[in-house]
Amino acid sequence: MLGGETAPVLWIWCPGTGRQTIVFATPSADGWLFLWSPDGQEGTGNPGQTADLIRKLLSDRP
Repeated sequence: MLGGETAPVLWIWCPGTGRQTIVFATPSADGWLFLWSPDGQEGTGNPGQTADLIRKLLSDRP
């Protein structure tokens, strides 16, 4: 985890596929958002859902 409390950044790597992404947490009008590449965006209210979306992105399965 990088960036501290003002701009948290998390690097995620899947050892099985070698795929990786960086997740940013950023303030928004409605609170905080998680952002990741490519085109990922989710509110911070349900981190489990965010983790599932990123898992699918980095896994072998669609």
